[in-house]
Amino acid sequence: MDLPTVLYRCPGPHSRAGGTYGFLGVETPESYDAAIAAGWQLTMPAAIDAYEGKKAEVIAEVEKEVEAEKLAEQEPAAVKDAVPTAGSNRRGRKPKARG
Repeated sequence: MDLPTVLYRCPGPHSRAGGTYGFLGVETPESYDAAIAAGWQLTMPAAIDAYEGKKAEVIAEVEKEVEAEKLAEQEPAAVKDAVPTAGSNRRGRKPKARG
């Protein structure tokens, strides 16, 4: 690693094809390590990839939450139908009157 150097992160205040980016000049090994730990990347392609990866993770998490909410809304009816009630047989039907 040659210092000083420039690191990149997406998104940021500067325009690029397909999005935005930020850049940060670092001069010391300590500032370099701190910037890398904070998510800055050595190259613009690496910054774009890191951002797209984070974006995909967030989208996947939101989709999981939405699906869990849908299942939670459906669950009470499914549980109600599956649990026999008093006065019913194992299949949830009322016994036939004999006589």
